[in-house]
Amino acid sequence: MNLTIRPETPDDYAAIAALNYEAFVQWHPAGFKAEPLLVDLLRHHPLYDPDLSLVAVCEGHIVGHVMLTPWPLVVLGTQQRGAILAPLCVAPRAQGQGIGRALVERVHEVGRQKGLALSLLCGHPDYYPRFGYRQRMFSLGGVRVSVTADDSSDPYSDRPVLAADVPWLAARWRQQCSEDALAIAPVEDVTAWYSHAPACDALMVLHGEHPVGYVRLGRSHPVTVKALLVADDLVGVLGHLLRGRHQRSTGEFILPADAAPREATGVTVLASDVATAEAFMICILEEGNAVVQRYCQRVQAGELDPAAISFPGMFDIDA
Repeated sequence: MNLTIRPETPDDYAAIAALNYEAFVQWHPAGFKAEPLLVDLLRHHPLYDPDLSLVAVCEGHIVGHVMLTPWPLVVLGTQQRGAILAPLCVAPRAQGQGIGRALVERVHEVGRQKGLALSLLCGHPDYYPRFGYRQRMFSLGGVRVSVTADDSSDPYSDRPVLAADVPWLAARWRQQCSEDALAIAPVEDVTAWYSHAPACDALMVLHGEHPVGYVRLGRSHPVTVKALLVADDLVGVLGHLLRGRHQRSTGEFILPADAAPREATGVTVLASDVATAEAFMICILEEGNAVVQRYCQRVQAGELDPAAISFPGMFDIDA
């Protein structure tokens, strides 16, 4: 097999979209396929690098594709240059010939050359460990709470996220999350903050003209909050959402673990909904990085719980 691996070009986009559809419709048949859209959305990311979006070409046809998107990460309270690997696909007719391995190993090599310290992904637990991915390295989900808001008044309003909100959002995120054990840090661009899925909303909550909160949430019950930043009055912000979205003053939320209160008037913690699975993996690309090594070692030893993280808004498309 004469296989060539190279960076994608704009002329490849249609073939890559078709390949992602073909590969993933075989894996999980359904009417909607997120992967072709996710690839396109990630190309709009400010840190998108075509050198890290690779195609495998055999006899003039694209038979494989992998995408590694750079992303700033926080690891044990330190800033790290990281990345998210997603998606990876090989044409069904070409699977089992080592094409996926060649793509992952090559994109890891390029990532190392560009100074990336680690890569994380949600992927098949029997496949990715062969490339150095360590399982059960982070968690998704959060804490299920019941909220009872004050019926007397609602001083808040909400609107969609705007580019003008990004400085407030970035500053608030740093105050809330910059010391986390593991977190995906936002880039200072509005694309990191709005949701790309029809079943989700991303809202700024205002007191007058001043931001007091940000929430990215699904339209389900209980309400699943994918990201939450609140300067003050968590119960008031959640109560506003209940009134405006569900026309009631009591209800349940699943809050991100980093935003869930331990104690607050009007909030009752019902249960932990944090999910840790073998599919949530990290690969250390910079072997000499002591901070990333220490995080993985502590999690594997049971000294540190896998950090609960929130993925950026473009990944809502796969929700």
